[in-house]
Amino acid sequence: MKKLFILMFALVLLAGTTQAQKGAMAVGVQAGLSLPMGSFSDAASLGFGGMGSFIYGINKSIDLVGSIGYITYTTDVDGWSWSTIPILAGARYYFGNGATRFYGLANIGIYASSSTVTVDLGPYFGGSQSYSASSSDFGFSFGGGVKLPIGKTMFFDANAKYNTAGGSGWVDIFAGVDFAL
Repeated sequence: MKKLFILMFALVLLAGTTQAQKGAMAVGVQAGLSLPMGSFSDAASLGFGGMGSFIYGINKSIDLVGSIGYITYTTDVDGWSWSTIPILAGARYYFGNGATRFYGLANIGIYASSSTVTVDLGPYFGGSQSYSASSSDFGFSFGGGVKLPIGKTMFFDANAKYNTAGGSGWVDIFAGVDFAL
């Protein structure tokens, strides 16, 4: 898996450097919800988070995107918390050339996750104790979105994507703005 990730990252960098003169660049910020699926939904409920992105246009139909974010999940279990930091590289493919642009997206990257459990041992055994664990898992996401102009250099961007990493899956629904540089 590490070799695949390194190969994909190298291809993304190579594509970006060979087209540097044609590229339009932008930065984006989004906030949204994350919905756990499958066995992940047995332990975690609704997630909330944000994502920052750097967008590099290769041509009118394809953007390369690098993103980093933070998502924290609510739980039904008292004293337990779970969060993840996705660090992703990917691409968007735009359908059509109008002002409102629909796109498909795919990302690969690392999901750095951590969880903490706080257990109340009572007054005779030292009160509360916290235990934490963390992991970094290779994963990917795919989905679609829409981009709408809301000014000369600003765009509304909304998307939904399915993510999978470390044997867990979830759906993110994010919206925000992109600013052309």
